[in-house]
Amino acid sequence: MKEKGIAFAVSSALIFGAAPVFASLSYDYGNTPLNMALFRNLMALPVLLGVIAYKRLSLRLTRRQLKGMIVISILGSAVTTISLYQAYSYIGVGTTSTIHFMYPLLVCLGCHFFYGEKMDRVRKICLGVCLAGITFFIEPQNMTNAAGLVLAAGSAFSYAFFMIFLEKNQLVWMHPIVFSFYLCLI
Repeated sequence: MKEKGIAFAVSSALIFGAAPVFASLSYDYGNTPLNMALFRNLMALPVLLGVIAYKRLSLRLTRRQLKGMIVISILGSAVTTISLYQAYSYIGVGTTSTIHFMYPLLVCLGCHFFYGEKMDRVRKICLGVCLAGITFFIEPQNMTNAAGLVLAAGSAFSYAFFMIFLEKNQLVWMHPIVFSFYLCLI
């Protein structure tokens, strides 16, 4: 079972890593970031619905869950995806992805400043190493387009919001397949 989980994690990382390259290439053929987001979610819906039917999962949501799903789907998932895909057309994929992956740093800072969570010494060291690592991957020649930088940073902030909102509003307790279905649907 452990090997299966590792295989899924590696596959996921490869697919996620290849997505920006395919997105950038598709823009040369007239695709747009909005289309990328739309088709990505539309293609996932039948697969997720099939898994839900196969596993006989309930699609029922409480009113609180529905409100939370609408907020997280729009302000977290949609804004993240569209701003990330849009940033690819302004600055390089590497720089965009590097800026986007500042989100763990933003999650820690958001939880600290908005929820009063303590930052112990280990967490501070990890954040410092994270920030140092990000600086090594930034490509200076791609740092000249303000729109691309703002969009890439926007994707990092909106994904950090997604992560914090997911935990603090207890949507994390939903079945992950049902959660993903509603995320794609909304």
